[in-house]
Amino acid sequence: MRRRPSPAMILALVALVVASAGSATAASVLITDSSQVERGSINSGDLANGRGVNTADLTARAKRALAPKAGPQGPEGDRGAQGPAGARGEAGTQGQPGADGTARAFAYVNADGTLDQGNSKGINSVSRAQEGIYCFDLGQTARNAVASADVSSAASDSDLPFGAAPYPSLPITLSGQFRIISDCPTTTQRDAMVRVFNVFTGFEDVPFWVNFN
Repeated sequence: MRRRPSPAMILALVALVVASAGSATAASVLITDSSQVERGSINSGDLANGRGVNTADLTARAKRALAPKAGPQGPEGDRGAQGPAGARGEAGTQGQPGADGTARAFAYVNADGTLDQGNSKGINSVSRAQEGIYCFDLGQTARNAVASADVSSAASDSDLPFGAAPYPSLPITLSGQFRIISDCPTTTQRDAMVRVFNVFTGFEDVPFWVNFN
């Protein structure tokens, strides 16, 4: 079996030929193309210091092998101190008014029969006909009504109207007559009536909310 000469022996022979033949022969003998070198015949030990292979000369596979790989994630660090509060943002534009509610009329009536104008709608007038009886003149005819006593108006627990509840009524025609005509003497205030009755003391003056539909 024929033994292949080593790279070192080849280089030595080339150097001997170059030295014997002069510079003209050296130019024709020197390696100028990779096709002149057999694959695998030159290794890292044959490269001079400072003339190593650049990354541009590597294959894609070699580059992937040399690429740094991410290590395992480290533990979470301590939470930093809270930063200062940011500047207050500018005020937004004012929204559009909402649609009116479905109630035809509502009101807050004080115990003396006066109307809280800031919390009423569709009420022409209201009056206290007698103790615990309030008569209304509405802007529109109502079909039903609900009411609730305002117990939050009491100055103390002893003033709470325990047992007091408002009972709204609407005029009911019976043989051409209003059934609440006797309780509301003012003819213009016979659209509705609220009686505040206390089961312990009878009719009582108590502020209340009322809603008409």
